Amino acid sequence: MKSVSLIGFALLLVLALCPAKGLAQNSDDIKTQVNTLVRKHYMDGIPYERANALGPLALPFLFEILDNSADKLFWVNTIVTIGFIEDTSAVDPLIEMLEAPRGEVDSATFRALLSVPYALGCIAANGNARSLEYLAGNLDVSSNQSIRWRFRNKPTTELIAEQSVMGLAVSGRQEARKLLRELQIKTKGKMNLKGEALGTAAIDQGLIIMDRINAKGRAAVLNPHKED
Repeated sequence: MKSVSLIGFALLLVLALCPAKGLAQNSDDIKTQVNTLVRKHYMDGIPYERANALGPLALPFLFEILDNSADKLFWVNTIVTIGFIEDTSAVDPLIEMLEAPRGEVDSATFRALLSVPYALGCIAANGNARSLEYLAGNLDVSSNQSIRWRFRNKPTTELIAEQSVMGLAVSGRQEARKLLRELQIKTKGKMNLKGEALGTAAIDQGLIIMDRINAKGRAAVLNPHKED
């Protein structure tokens, strides 16, 4: 994803001047930690606590992976890791990544793009207004003109809306809960052309996940640890 290369370079310059507390400052060490974490397969996804512990200094190396098409197999892991770091400097690069592609994308890129709203939701956990507003804006499928890529015959904007529901859910924010409750009421009883309820399953699941996060904490809910 070439659109993130300059952003990654800028992040590297900024973060180099702002050492993160508790992290080794050797860039080779951080890069090794990043590669060890994301370049493998997990049965249940990236472990939250390990990703979160990398800290903001890992972001340039993560965006470097996203800038290399040879690493597409690990793009989902990389994007989720960026989200789990929960640093607001990654919000605009992630949004740009989601909106930049045009036309048909391949399957690896498609899966990676669908993971962006989830990552934005994780960053929104600290109350970042930009990510919350962006996710909320994606819920209105009829007015979403920012997504101009497609994958086969998939309903792209609808899928982004569903993933944005999940992003709002994992934020654990009360303002996100209010949005989901309002959407739940708005869509109740409405059907699409196939006779299926409009997004109600995703909303219900999102609210359940939000309740679990609020009850058990983020690490307990977002910290799978089974690895292949």
